[in-house]
Amino acid sequence: MGQRATGFSLTELLIVVAIIGIIAAIAIPNLLNQRRQANEVQARITLRKLYSAQEKYAQGPGKGNYSNNLNQLPLFDSGICCLGCFQPLDQSQIVRSGYRLHLFARKDPITKNSTRYWAVSRPAIPTGISRTGNDMFYVDETGILRHSGSSTVWPDENSEPVR
Repeated sequence: MGQRATGFSLTELLIVVAIIGIIAAIAIPNLLNQRRQANEVQARITLRKLYSAQEKYAQGPGKGNYSNNLNQLPLFDSGICCLGCFQPLDQSQIVRSGYRLHLFARKDPITKNSTRYWAVSRPAIPTGISRTGNDMFYVDETGILRHSGSSTVWPDENSEPVR
């Protein structure tokens, strides 16, 4: 007697592939959304730390002025992390956790002192399936964290505060 071949039929394999496809179609968008939410939380944390760093800078080496250079600010206390954790773009912009952090100083035209500043954290990829966030965030010397509610609209001092 000959041996009978064992294995899966083509129909069985197609059913398994279809089930895997359905599971992936459900899970992947959910995973991407969770990643965006985590990026947004990190962007808000970074802006809060930037506010604290600006206050320390103004009280210390800034002598009442704020910095317009992120390299001058220790964004993380107690040596846990420093600017080495960021991918530098220039002196006023860095990328972290899918968000670009922009720092702007408002200089007094007469004294040239930076007595005011604002910072915006925006998604590095603002649109499409691979977007890194759904919202932009803003902070200035008042310390009030604000957001635009959009990944493409820049927030300002008149935007809604983050709750």
